Amino acid sequence: MNESTKSTVAGLISDLQRKLNHDDPAMAEWLELDSAAVLKAIKTGAMRFPLNKARLLAELLDKEPGETLRLILSEYDSKLLDVIESCLGPLKLSDPEIRIINAIRKVSPGSDLIPITFDRSAIVTLVVQG
Repeated sequence: MNESTKSTVAGLISDLQRKLNHDDPAMAEWLELDSAAVLKAIKTGAMRFPLNKARLLAELLDKEPGETLRLILSEYDSKLLDVIESCLGPLKLSDPEIRIINAIRKVSPGSDLIPITFDRSAIVTLVVQG
């Protein structure tokens, strides 16, 4: 991937398009966009990438959906992203955070759990049913 383009949605799409050797109509179809004209507008910056296609783009790029949505939102308005994350929490969890959540869900599927922290320095947590 070209280092100069990977930090923008348009750059990621262009890099992927080169890698796949797709023309604009084929790439637009792959991204489930209405037309090649829409793709061109996104790549030139005249149009923003549709938010409802964030998960699809993440899958095609083999990236985390939260990371992809974060990039798309940052191009819409970085203040919007800040507000969303201040209200809902971060869009991207670290791998250890994901492992903790998945482990909790595995041992108690469908239960309402309450974390209780015993030692903040070691982050030892017991999860109990509430």
